[in-house]
Amino acid sequence: MVKGEHIRLRGVVQGVGFRMTVERVARAHDLAGWVRNDGGDVLVALVGESAEHEAFLRALLSALPHRARVDHVERTPVEIAPTSDFQVVPTRR
Repeated sequence: MVKGEHIRLRGVVQGVGFRMTVERVARAHDLAGWVRNDGGDVLVALVGESAEHEAFLRALLSALPHRARVDHVERTPVEIAPTSDFQVVPTRR
């Protein structure tokens, strides 16, 4: 396990191309991890230190899909499985 962060995004974040935008922004910032729908939220897992994630989050919030809206962001430091890629993973039911 490695240091990482979960970022839970609440609002209008499903059915609007949000996960693909998260993937595009994460790859543009050379970040590894994953994104998935989680209940009515979107959950992002990023590998590395949270300081690296600040620029990602700012870029994501300025690049939201047209109909998307983020009402709340919750950030939690976590230990996650190491990965060197960023991917969209299946929705967790």
